[in-house]
Amino acid sequence: MEGKVVFKEARFDAKFIKGTEDECWLWTAAIDKDGYGRFGIIKNGKHSTSKANRISLYRKLNYDDDFWFSKLEAGHTCANTSCVNPLHLTPQTRRENNDERDNRLGNSYCHRGSAHGKSKLTEEQVLAIRAINGKTHKKIAEEYGVSDVTIGKIINRTRWQHI
Repeated sequence: MEGKVVFKEARFDAKFIKGTEDECWLWTAAIDKDGYGRFGIIKNGKHSTSKANRISLYRKLNYDDDFWFSKLEAGHTCANTSCVNPLHLTPQTRRENNDERDNRLGNSYCHRGSAHGKSKLTEEQVLAIRAINGKTHKKIAEEYGVSDVTIGKIINRTRWQHI
């Protein structure tokens, strides 16, 4: 254990909509790109932000610093990333958390290629990129609207390895 975590509980409590014990308590303040609530804390004397679900679980565990300073995550039994209901949260390793998510979603989270929600390319475009000779990565990247680093990774098969 290394230090202390401090935050204003009344301020934290004002940032979510509290429902019944069975319902998700939805975070209404800052949300990160993955849908998790974010909240300002002081950790080891320095200002920082943390996931709101982690703070909620920390409270549930009676402010157990061993949990806070471990690598355990606050896993959701409800599958709602913006939920901070402590009854919906359990301490889990990253692997346990990911396995639970994959089981719940039937591995649909792990879409590959153009089926992935953030993909900018199709399988056909990747094959065409690999077939191009005599052009710089930068020139190819401009044509396809991606970075030259992405083009290099596609050609070297560190991206889109499945095709």
